[in-house]
Amino acid sequence: MESSYRSRVERYELVPDSGGAGRTRGGLGIRADYRNISDDPMQFLSEAEQSNPGHAPQGLGGGLPGTSASIVLIRQDGEETPLPAKGQHVAAPGEVVSLRASGGAGYGDPALRPREAVEADLRSGRITARAARDHYISLRRIADGRAAGASRAYPRTR
Repeated sequence: MESSYRSRVERYELVPDSGGAGRTRGGLGIRADYRNISDDPMQFLSEAEQSNPGHAPQGLGGGLPGTSASIVLIRQDGEETPLPAKGQHVAAPGEVVSLRASGGAGYGDPALRPREAVEADLRSGRITARAARDHYISLRRIADGRAAGASRAYPRTR
């Protein structure tokens, strides 16, 4: 029996801020969106690993956790509905199934990440200005380029 389901990739990109902050930032998760372009509802099964926020990749040596994975159904009006990580779902014609992989954890104290690396991440879109401000930029520098201290205004989750 031939399936009448058809979909097309709408978006495939790295997810900004998905890698945990650290002296070495965690790797970024990937977002892949698939639109149902058939005339019929599309049934699909999901099974996403690392989707429980309590089990997100944990940072080491002061690094912050990466983000957890998720599956989201995006309706035609743009409303996003999170879906359970495992289960059977239906996407109506025109709706988008968005798969968002978890990001890696950071390693080392974010206050020790070189300013040049943070600026490069900002320019490339790997982190947002908010993440830079909250996790990296609020530090004082001394003449030899080492971090002298940092504001710890951001939450340390473990």
